[in-house]
Amino acid sequence: MRHPIFVAFLLGILSFGYVAADQPSVDPNSLLPVTDNLVHFPGAYSYQAPAGWSVKLRAIGSSTACDLVGEHDCVAMISVGVIYHNSSLRKFAEFCMDMEKKMAINSDIQMGELEDYSTTSGWVGFKVVETKTTNGHSSQTTFYFFSGHNDDKIEMTTTCHSESLDHYTPIFDEAVKTFTRG
Repeated sequence: MRHPIFVAFLLGILSFGYVAADQPSVDPNSLLPVTDNLVHFPGAYSYQAPAGWSVKLRAIGSSTACDLVGEHDCVAMISVGVIYHNSSLRKFAEFCMDMEKKMAINSDIQMGELEDYSTTSGWVGFKVVETKTTNGHSSQTTFYFFSGHNDDKIEMTTTCHSESLDHYTPIFDEAVKTFTRG
């Protein structure tokens, strides 16, 4: 049986297929190797990965995702998707939240309110926290939404088991605060 966080992550990535009306304007083949834990997607974003985490870069459908997996596979992760969506950032975030709720089959999902959010570099967007329980396993995902170039939208998510939240929250916060336009 797959781990619930991994399944939640895959469902989140698959939901981008519904969002994307076209390929992102950023070429997924332009990904550069990660150096000194700096994740850099040219023309879109960059951020500092937590020390000791492995970084995987890949293209999935019409979305490009960058995953970080911690000490154990699928214990905690940070992922980023670049999605073409020609609406306002708020409408895009609300659409994603609605899709997440609809996809929560056999899960108890608690979705917080959309809040303003700003990175250290001043990149302004939105943040929302979701707690999900599936088959007795509870996880928390925080979604961050930013406007990219043209009509691209960027969704950054952090996910871990609820019982590990105290450990991973400061690690996630540090990585997300370094998020900047690439």
